[in-house]
Amino acid sequence: MRILADHADYSAVLKLAVRKAGLSDSLPYGVTGVWQCDEEQVYACAKSLLNRAKNMKKREDSADLWQMTRAVKTALIVSDSVGSATLTRKDGKIADWVTERFPRDDKDEKILTPVEIESKVITPRIKEIKQSKTDATVPDEFQQAAEDLGVQTSRVLMLAPCGIGKTLAAWMWIKGVLKHAKASRVLFLYPTRGTAVEGFRDYVSHAPESDASLLHGTAKYDLRHELHGIRYNPNDSLKNYEVDDRMAKLGYWNKRVFSATVHQFLAFMQQDYGSICLLPLLADSVVVVDEVHSFDSKMFSALVSFLHEFELPVLCMTASLTCHRRKELQEVGLKIYPQEEQKFAAFTQSAEILRYHTELITPQVASESSDETTIMVVEDEAYRVAAESLENGKRVLWVVNQVGRCQDLAQRFSGEFPEALCYHSRFRYKDRAVQHKRVVAAFKRSKSALSVPALAITTQVCEMSLDLDADVLISELAPIQSIIQRMGRCNRRAQDERSGSHKGQVVIYKPTGAKPYCENELKIAWEFVEKLTDMNEASQAHLECLLEEFSLHIPLDGAGWEAFIENYFWSEGGGSFMDEDGWNVSAVLKGDLSDYKALREACEPVDGLILSCPKFLSQPADKDVARAFHLPHYVRLAESAHYSPCWGLLDKPVGREVEII
Repeated sequence: MRILADHADYSAVLKLAVRKAGLSDSLPYGVTGVWQCDEEQVYACAKSLLNRAKNMKKREDSADLWQMTRAVKTALIVSDSVGSATLTRKDGKIADWVTERFPRDDKDEKILTPVEIESKVITPRIKEIKQSKTDATVPDEFQQAAEDLGVQTSRVLMLAPCGIGKTLAAWMWIKGVLKHAKASRVLFLYPTRGTAVEGFRDYVSHAPESDASLLHGTAKYDLRHELHGIRYNPNDSLKNYEVDDRMAKLGYWNKRVFSATVHQFLAFMQQDYGSICLLPLLADSVVVVDEVHSFDSKMFSALVSFLHEFELPVLCMTASLTCHRRKELQEVGLKIYPQEEQKFAAFTQSAEILRYHTELITPQVASESSDETTIMVVEDEAYRVAAESLENGKRVLWVVNQVGRCQDLAQRFSGEFPEALCYHSRFRYKDRAVQHKRVVAAFKRSKSALSVPALAITTQVCEMSLDLDADVLISELAPIQSIIQRMGRCNRRAQDERSGSHKGQVVIYKPTGAKPYCENELKIAWEFVEKLTDMNEASQAHLECLLEEFSLHIPLDGAGWEAFIENYFWSEGGGSFMDEDGWNVSAVLKGDLSDYKALREACEPVDGLILSCPKFLSQPADKDVARAFHLPHYVRLAESAHYSPCWGLLDKPVGREVEII
């Protein structure tokens, strides 16, 4: 190791450090010339320090030391990022730039108040709800009580049925929390980009443009192209929700109200650099985490570890949760809302309406029939149910577990029912956004007495990202919580009708093969739906009772390893924040390369051209192509001949008849 100790920068930095430390300027310092260190001596010294650190790790009384170590380590990383940011040098002193973004004291105007949340978010959203539902009572008793709960406790697990108004209740809870807790930011964290976009559209966008932010991997594209009514307008600076790209995650430091994917803020648990740069915001926030049932084992472990290590107001919410996960969240201080003794009329009535009639399709074929023949017989029966329902003017949602089967069914229906919609993850992002809107529009109920049939064939992406109301749900067997989420997209209007006379038809059958799930999950789920079928008619309360019963048979989540907590002195990456199988990759169609290049050169977002596809349907770009079209190393190429805007990326070239459709 060679240190150029006689360099002017070395001398200047050392003088600054001496002055900041309060030491005498006359203190002798510095080494003239070139300082050379023996490698073996340096290694021996480092090894001695590491051994001391490992020994300290074993001491029970060193918990505070390790907590301080994490804080200092994070501060160093974040400070380095701030010091490197381009605009901080233009804006003057770094200290002033940072101070402008964080409150100095309890009276600082950057501290959020209940009045701000009420006037800037809650009231505008209530006005919208009342315009679309003229007979709605908003907020209702359940939502108003959430505000009182926020005054009493800052850690809550909200368990409430689909369509009951959990999001508004969460905002009421935030208002209550801010009556006694100091925070300068509100974070709504969602598991998917689609749900984050909806959260931004419905609530966060009401906040001033200078405060509101949408934060996920394709946020800039969504702001410019998808969020109509609040979309980006280059001629109106007040309607610009974006941040300066040169600032990276530091550009969000002046924002105060977020709708974001959970990965953006909690991935710091695996030493994600961008998420670490957002940690000063997270530590100064009131946090809501939605759809916690959908977290994979790594994400849920990180969430529990985060709640254990950090003291800040957090509300987790979902429609259903296994007893194991419920217990883990309670152990880190979350109180369940509503409690059994809390009886809210709208809440109870919604949960107890008999809204589902469930039936199973089982193969009625000879025992020597092949698995392929069996599944064809089952699918044919499900197809018959769908066709009859469409003839009767009903809206049908058919959910399968794999993209290939989704595409095959949609193409099969296209001859008799051309309006059939196909929705899954294997679209270009801009086409997926179009399909999403078409599906939502097709299932939207008008005030007209005329019934317009609709059919959407989707994969499990519908479980969270699609807000729709189907008359008939046909579904392949899936894990219990997935089945419950899918059923939440059926007969939602029963909540408004109150009579409960109408029943949503739920038809479930076994798929061919368990993937992407495991055999044991589906075995337990089949027992669950058999018991559900025996009831003939079921409510969401029945689903919760059955989930409680069958949770005992669902395997526990494995203990996770969170690098931020376990690495102590080090900042080595801890791997992915979520479970990944390496199956899907990001790709660009070969036919889109010119458009991709043009967008890159114009500094416009290219997300609309990106599609997620299986690795076997893509290939890496060679160096010349990557250089010519500005492709990063992780973006692969897919064949345009395999792609249709209606069906997405297919395993084989698109036929002429599909192109015509």
